[in-house]
Amino acid sequence: VGLDGKKYKRGFKGGALIAANHTGFSDAVLLGSSFWYRRVFFLASEEVMAKSVRAFFLKLMGCIKIDRGISDIDAVRKAVSVIKDGHTLAVFPQGRIEKEDGVSDIKSGAVLIALQSGAPIIPVYSRPPFKKSKRRLYVIGDPFYASEYCKKKFPSVSDINNISGILLEKINECRTVYEKITKGEQK
Repeated sequence: VGLDGKKYKRGFKGGALIAANHTGFSDAVLLGSSFWYRRVFFLASEEVMAKSVRAFFLKLMGCIKIDRGISDIDAVRKAVSVIKDGHTLAVFPQGRIEKEDGVSDIKSGAVLIALQSGAPIIPVYSRPPFKKSKRRLYVIGDPFYASEYCKKKFPSVSDINNISGILLEKINECRTVYEKITKGEQK
């Protein structure tokens, strides 16, 4: 569902970065299937990819392993390369699974990747349905370019953090739409 509450139109072409909140391990599969018409790659932490069976399936899905303990430049380069090759990369900028309803903080890596690749960022919000029999709903925000908010060739940490704040606001706009749509289901 788009921000206007209508069905999302799947018309974007070229590379893109999807930035979604993270509520559980099923998010990658469900988010990827929401964009079924595109090949979606993901960033996944070393901890998630440490188990051999899970790592096997995540690699099949196109996961790029990232070390969250350091500034993993190699993972960022791979992510930028995937986007520049015309693919879609999905990230969970919270950097962890968050069981709370809101999104209160995000890491700046998604913005850094978007700035380096020149790709639009597509904000997304979802959470597991209140009733198991209901489908999971994703609210997909309007794409925006991080470069619209910073024209510098070499943005500072402050610039990247400011754009990360804008991304956080856009994810929370999607959350507001989600809450309006699901208002009657919460009872």
